[in-house]
Parts: sequence; C-alpha cells; structure tokens
Amino acid sequence: MLNHYKTNIPIMDAGISRLLKNQCTDPSSPLYGTIADFYKGFSESSIGICSAYITAYYTPESAYYRDPTLLERAILAMKYQLAHQHEDGTIDLLETNFHDSTANAFSMQKLGPAYKLLKHFTKHTELEDELEELLYQFTKTSGDAMVNCGFHTPNHRWVVSSALSLCYNLIGDPKYLEHIHKFLNEGIDCDENGEYTERSAGIYNIVCNRSLIFIAEELNMPELYDHVTRNLYMVMKYIEPDETICTMNSARQDAGTDPSWDVYYENYLYMAIKTQNPEFAWMADQMQKQNLGRWASNPDTAIEYTGYFYKFLLEPEFVEQMLNTPVKKPDFTYEKHFEESGIVRKRTGDYSLTLVKDRPIFAKFQYKNHYMLFRFAGSFFGTLGQFRAQEIIPLEDGYRLHYHAKQGYIRPFEEKPPTWKWREMDHSKRKTVCVQHFDVNIDFRFKDNTLTINISTEGCENVPVKLEMLIPPGGIYSTADTEFFSKAGDYVFLKQGCCEYTFKDFSKFRIKGGFNAHHYGSNMRGSIGANPDLFTIVLTGFTPIEKQVSITAE
Repeated sequence: MLNHYKTNIPIMDAGISRLLKNQCTDPSSPLYGTIADFYKGFSESSIGICSAYITAYYTPESAYYRDPTLLERAILAMKYQLAHQHEDGTIDLLETNFHDSTANAFSMQKLGPAYKLLKHFTKHTELEDELEELLYQFTKTSGDAMVNCGFHTPNHRWVVSSALSLCYNLIGDPKYLEHIHKFLNEGIDCDENGEYTERSAGIYNIVCNRSLIFIAEELNMPELYDHVTRNLYMVMKYIEPDETICTMNSARQDAGTDPSWDVYYENYLYMAIKTQNPEFAWMADQMQKQNLGRWASNPDTAIEYTGYFYKFLLEPEFVEQMLNTPVKKPDFTYEKHFEESGIVRKRTGDYSLTLVKDRPIFAKFQYKNHYMLFRFAGSFFGTLGQFRAQEIIPLEDGYRLHYHAKQGYIRPFEEKPPTWKWREMDHSKRKTVCVQHFDVNIDFRFKDNTLTINISTEGCENVPVKLEMLIPPGGIYSTADTEFFSKAGDYVFLKQGCCEYTFKDFSKFRIKGGFNAHHYGSNMRGSIGANPDLFTIVLTGFTPIEKQVSITAE
C-alpha cells in the first residue's frame, strides 16, 4: 500500500504553519495560547494544537523537526487548557456539556500519543521538561476525573476507557485499569453486522472504532479488533456511488447528512496495517489519494492526519508492515437488509437504493452524486397520517414498507367520574367507537437503472394522500408542455404521465406514473410541509389507491 507516513508529512507541516499563524500569542487576550473556533467564536480546547506541535517536533522528516518554537507554543496551549480545568479535573464542552469528564477523554485521545512521543524522544531540554510537567498534570487530573465522574452516551464508555488506557500506561495508576474493566464488563455494543448502538455512520462509528483500537493497543487486547473489522466491512455497504456515507438511520446528530467516506481514513489505515487486510488497505489508499489531490490544489482543504502517526515514529516495524500490506479493491455490488438497524442497502455500480424504518424520509434512490428522497402522508387524524415504515418485509424481488395507524372517538363515562378535572380523569374507562384504520404498503423493486414503486392502501376511505419526491434544486423540470429551472422550496404537482428532471451534468431522473386528485400537499394537516432546501414533485390521491410509479436514472 501507499507510504502513508511520508505522504502525510507535507500535509502535517502545512497544518503546523496554519496553527503557528492563527494561535493567539497576545498575553492580554482571553484566547492566549489557543485558537477560537471560526463558527463559535470561542475555543473548546487547545489540546489538539499542543498534540500537533509535539508530533511535528519529533518527526525527523518534518520541516519543523526539533524547532523549539513548537515546544514554546505547545506550552502556551497546555497552560491555556490547564487554566480552564475545574477543581475536579473536568473540562467543559461549551457547546453543550459542563464539568464533562468525557471531554477530558476525547482530549486524552489526542494528547496521549503526543505525550508518548515526548517521553520516548525527549532530550530533557528545559522546554521539554517544562512541557512534560504540564502534560503529566493534565493527564493525572483528567484520569482522576474520568474515574470519579460519569458519561452520557454509549460511545462515551469506549472513549473514556481508551483515554484511561493511555493514562494508565503513561502514569500507572491502577484505579484507571479497574475503571476500564467496569466498562468492558458491560460488553461491547457491536452486533453481528458491525452496527453500534447509536447507528451513527457519520460520527460515532469512527469514535467507537478509534477507541477500541486504542484499548486493544494499550492493553494488549487484540480481540477488540474483531468489532472494528465488522464495523468497517459494514461501512463499505453504507458508501454511496459518490463516496459519501449514508446516515439515514442514524440515531445521532449526523442523521440525514452526507459525510465524505474519508472520515474513516484513520480507521481503515490502522486496521489495514494491523490486520494486513487488503480491502482496508485499498480504502485507505483511495482516501489518501483524494486527500493528496485536494491538498495539491488547495492546501487548506486537506485533512490533517495525526491520529496514529505516533505509531510510525515509535515503531519502525509499523512502517514496514504498512509497505508490505497487500491491496485489493472491495466489491461495491451488494444487497443487504440490516434488520436490527432497520435499513436496507442495495448498490450496483453508480446506482444505490436505501430503505429505512421509523423515519418520514423512508427511501433514497441515488445515481452517481444525484439523489431522490421519498415521503408519503395522508391527512389521517393529524400526525398519525405521516408514513413511517414500521416494518421492512422482504419480497421475492424487492421489499415492502408497511405502516398501520388507527384512531377512533370516545364516549361519555357510563358513571359519574370522581373529578371534573379533565387531566385527572381515567379516560381508559371510556368506550371507543368508530375506529378507523389506515394501512399503507409501499413496495420497492430496483433492477438495472430503474426503481419501481407500488403504493396500496386499505382501511379508511377518502383520505387525501400524497407521495413526495424530493430532489436537490437547480436542475430542469420538464413535461410534455412545461419546462423550468427548479428552485429550492418549489413544490410541483405531476398531474399525469411522466416528467424528467435533468441535472447540470445532463444526468436525469425520468418519472412515470403521475397521478393527481387534489392540491392538498405542502399544507396537509399533520404532515411535513415543503422542504425549503429541496425541489419537490408531488403525486396525490384519495384512499383506497393502487398506483405504480417508476423512476429511471441515466
């Protein structure tokens, strides 16, 4: 595989140059020693700055090798961070969490490797010794804080454990090891398909993988690599044709976003080398080639990689392992129903289909970097009509998404209630009458470049319903007698027949099977209104309906 050690050094040096330029060196400023986040206007942490300086300082091929300026600036960064630590050792994540020992844990994942480099390569200059004392102080107080305090989310258990494993090997306090084993005793929440509890393909998969790798490395627990391997194989089935990651079923803040696949770069690189996995090696190589291309055209767009860089410096054999790792391209033609995760992923070349449970956007059809999203709703007793698939049922040649809702009306009490206060009445004693049912089945069949959708309803009659197809704006929408450039927020009814939607690169979606019975769409009560950022094509009817719609991408 590629020499990821050497190819990352110029990117690292470019990052150091930016840090030196932007780090505040004004003693009168509250930001002295750190850099304000551009979008927040304040600093969350200066640990990353310090870690980057230390890594470059001890990298022989770096232009900043043993430049004392980096140590001076690292000391400034550490003093800033220590000044913002609470008496209990915790720090704040100002955007949301306070006295948060998990923020210490994320910080130690960055600082621990850099601290290892300093301990190994130090010549005990005055600056090195001063910096080492500051690193020790933060590591000790952070380790104690993580043992004495708590966490919020499932992934935090592994972040804290990984940070404590670094603290344990750096300082040797046995209580750190004891606390780690309390978490490990709970079992790793990674199912047989490689899915973690939070199903966060854009953020917390990477966090969990990184954390388990640290624990495996620091505590000699290679069995933990099995979980990471399963997850990385699963992720290969979440990659879209344009090399973004599908996050439609995420239970965290990345849901519905389209992160680039290179957020997994460090995961794939480390696991390729450690397990000699040729498919992981191909993934890491491709991501790095893209990153190098971006850096060549615009240095500010490159990813600054330092995550496992310390391994190359501390273990020369790790470099040899990397250079001897075989490379094999994975097969990106697949079909997989992740039942526990509530998602279907199918991909053939430049085409992919995603189906998800429990979400108002329940399907996505993608061709290259162009996509179409799907929603369905009926005006059935307020929000009960918004379609969210409760089941994904495999068919012989596709999948059925099923939704059922019911609602009725209640009668007066047969006997006088003990209170006149509505909220204190036992309404379960009322009889329910005129119960109505709303059943919707939406079947998907995807073959070659065409997606076929069959919609059928049962139960309550005369319910206004709508199928919405949402597409990025800026393309040309055309029918036999109409053509216009779409804008964000446009909401168009396809009355009958077919239409085409053409993108700037002349790719297109061709939709057949239009139907229209009303204009009760964007303002349908209880449903989600028009998306202000997308262009929406709408088909409408009244229940019961039996309709077929096809979308061809080319």
